[in-house]
Amino acid sequence: MLLRQEAQEIEGVSIPAGLDTVELNRALNGLDRTALCISGGGIRSATFALGVMQALATYPRDAAGEPARPEASLLGRFRYLSTVSGGGYIGSWLSAWLSRQSFDRVQAQLTQRPDGPDREPLPICNLRRDSNYLTPKVGLTSADTWTAATIVVRNLTLVWLLVVSALASLLLALKWVLVTLTFVGATGPFAEHYYTHAGLLAAGTLLLMLGQRYTLVNYAQGDAGGNQSEFIRWDLLFAIFGAALLTTWAILPIGVQKWAPDTLNVMLVGPTIFIASGLLSYPAHRGQPHSPLLRLIRWAFAGVVWSAVILAGIHLFVGIDYAPARLLTLAVLGPPWFLMAQVTAETVYVAETSTETRSDAQREWFARAAGWFVAAGVFWTVSTILGLLGSRLADLLRSETNLLYHSLIGGSLAATATMGLLGGRKDNPQVVSGLTRLGKFIQLAGGQAFLALVLIILSALLDYIVLGTSLLEVLLAPVKSVGTTIADKDTGLDTLLFGRKIDVIGDAGNLVPLLFQVFILTALIAWVVSRTVNINRFSLHDLYRNRLVRAYLGATHADRQPNPFTGFDLHDNPLMHELWPQQGVDRNRQPIGRLFHVVNCTLNVVSTRNNAWQQRKAMSFVVTPRHAGAADLCPRTPQGFRGAYQPSAQYGGKQGISLGTAMAVSGAAANPNMGYNSAPSITLLFALFNVRLGWWLANPGPNGRRFWQLSGPRQALVPWLQEAFGQTTADRAYVNLSDGGHFENLALYEMVRRRCRLIVLSDAGCDPDFTFADLGNAVRKIHIDLGVCLTFPELDQLKPRILSGEPPDFGPYCTVGRIHYRDADGGGEDGYVLYIKPGYHGTEGAGICAYANESPTFPHESTADQWFSESQFESYRSLGFEIVDTLLAGVGPLPPDATLLQIVQAVERQIAGSPERAAADEEGDKPVKAAKTSRTRLQKGE
Repeated sequence: MLLRQEAQEIEGVSIPAGLDTVELNRALNGLDRTALCISGGGIRSATFALGVMQALATYPRDAAGEPARPEASLLGRFRYLSTVSGGGYIGSWLSAWLSRQSFDRVQAQLTQRPDGPDREPLPICNLRRDSNYLTPKVGLTSADTWTAATIVVRNLTLVWLLVVSALASLLLALKWVLVTLTFVGATGPFAEHYYTHAGLLAAGTLLLMLGQRYTLVNYAQGDAGGNQSEFIRWDLLFAIFGAALLTTWAILPIGVQKWAPDTLNVMLVGPTIFIASGLLSYPAHRGQPHSPLLRLIRWAFAGVVWSAVILAGIHLFVGIDYAPARLLTLAVLGPPWFLMAQVTAETVYVAETSTETRSDAQREWFARAAGWFVAAGVFWTVSTILGLLGSRLADLLRSETNLLYHSLIGGSLAATATMGLLGGRKDNPQVVSGLTRLGKFIQLAGGQAFLALVLIILSALLDYIVLGTSLLEVLLAPVKSVGTTIADKDTGLDTLLFGRKIDVIGDAGNLVPLLFQVFILTALIAWVVSRTVNINRFSLHDLYRNRLVRAYLGATHADRQPNPFTGFDLHDNPLMHELWPQQGVDRNRQPIGRLFHVVNCTLNVVSTRNNAWQQRKAMSFVVTPRHAGAADLCPRTPQGFRGAYQPSAQYGGKQGISLGTAMAVSGAAANPNMGYNSAPSITLLFALFNVRLGWWLANPGPNGRRFWQLSGPRQALVPWLQEAFGQTTADRAYVNLSDGGHFENLALYEMVRRRCRLIVLSDAGCDPDFTFADLGNAVRKIHIDLGVCLTFPELDQLKPRILSGEPPDFGPYCTVGRIHYRDADGGGEDGYVLYIKPGYHGTEGAGICAYANESPTFPHESTADQWFSESQFESYRSLGFEIVDTLLAGVGPLPPDATLLQIVQAVERQIAGSPERAAADEEGDKPVKAAKTSRTRLQKGE
């Protein structure tokens, strides 16, 4: 088991196999392990944590105030280094450095300047140099800027080649189906043959009958029935194709000749279909607590209702005088009408059988089936409109461009005038509420609206490129003179449909081979591009990862030999399994100076079947020097978490996954699927514009067995579609990974799973108002998933930035929380979390205060700012160092043998006995106490 193996690797302790979950947790608790956690927050968090690590490396100071000896350094006493998102930048920097140099040398350079006071250690100096790591040299004249822009455009072009070719194939297939199944019935050479109509009627009836048989058999079987995927394959698709064939059967008499089939014949079709399906499913109803014969009679009556609905539609369509309009209406609304007829008939059947035993289950089955039928009808309608009217819709959009532009300008002016009439108050509740609703609507519909626009334009281009004119015009021209034309009555329908009066006689039958040939061509292009364009490589991920590797991992590479043209060195990026030696302890069984690095990522399950996860839409995924995987990919067992993990040396590539890839995936903040941040419109837009920092890897569970050593999917289209439409799951061959902050942004979750007794947590996420959203999220998920409660009684002491003109605030920057392992595991010892959060109190050093005066949002500047200046970098680094240095200095002289746990307990006593806290208690500060009690109860889940 993973946790037992880590204990053996890190501590040299063998935990017996076969322990249940509680026994294993107690054994892990007894190891008294420690962890340093670094939160997300981009380069802001990384730079702040650099100062934190330097302070930890410095203590305990000796009597003369000199930094600690390497063997006594607090930094070297941590067993785990847990990072997420931006915290992974600096954590990976430290891990790469420790893999290249001994801890003694690293500690000396973190705490001093061995080469002289005017020479900063190279690994830290390099971080300053590349604080603009995405484009080290900024400005329009910089080659870095133009290189980054070129990469973005190149990757977007390749992805759009894939998307456009795939969408073109889909549209051409749709056009071909419409021409073949619908309009050839009206204009083709076999349109008037008796056998054509009889064959269409028989085939459509058979498909509908088989689909209904599946419905009757499976809801009768209850729990033993088929799942949703089987329903779509064997019921819904049969119904759709059956409806299309029956629509084609109706095209000639209704669409061209304006003649309705005999009423008696239509009324016999429904009962025939329903009785036949009922007889085929009759064996499945034997032994049921109802009369199969009575149920068959009721089902036959539902068939009569089906026929009545179809007959009403026929008379409705026949009422349209203009033949092309009838054809168009049948093509767009014919199949959906058949689907709605089945929904109506099933509704009547459900009402008839509502008094039967198990009728609740039956109603639920038919309700879900009806939902799918309605969705299919809407999809057909929208698809046919785009496929047939694409060129006409594009003409309308083009002609209305000026009107749209002036409407937008007028709307903006009207909004501005409204604001002026309301006194220019931006906080007016009516205006704010209205704008908020408008913004939410745009956010909700933006992606879908853009995709619809793309499909309209692409459909029009296909029409004019392949046919030279609108497909609709070619299809309807042969029947333009049939029946009474509204155009003769000066209603302008020809102009509405075609932009002009149609005068071209075409042959729709000739379109069948032409459209099929072009479809084959575009499908071949889509297949070749999908197999050639790597979904991982041609995204923003490579741009992001390579520059992170150069800036952070390359900073510790003393023998770096970069390419003279690009500035990159492939050897900057060590493999993950190289970070930890085969033996994790020396001969005396004492821990070595390295920290066991756990890189926290998010496995996106936006399409999760676990209804409890519909908010989080994600699970924790870790990459360590030994393994990569997720505990929740496989269910719990009596022996604990079985999980799904693969050796890091054999997963994610022929040589294993690299530290740079793990670091970049953990920091993939912008991605179509982003855990609990996922939204349908953002998902689609991000996918269309290739805003993808995430990574696809083989499922570490059994489903990905054949692909564990691959660095990504072999084809790009299916993963792109899964991302674009939020269909990422954990039960396919490949899983989608993104920023660990999309699940939990403090890197705390996995350390509690490992029962670490002491956790030092650097939380430099963007939280200017100190809402503690990331902490609350972590505490909540740890309590739900791991059963461990965390409490932070002194959170109310932490204060956000002081405002200009306020007196300095001497309050603490940190607090100590309790991890209640004893309650969760029925024994063991509770743990501690030293929670450090950056703030500006006006009491910091002169350099920090100077920068804070320039930047009102310091130390919580936007995470979108990944281009740090020298003063910005140094201010965050100095703040991190000063906070921890002051905290440890305030504890008093530390004995050389003091453990981290003892030091944190001393810090807890120091915070609890601070003058500010004592004064607040003495004055009976009720608001403070009430806030404290409220937060504590919230964190306990009360």
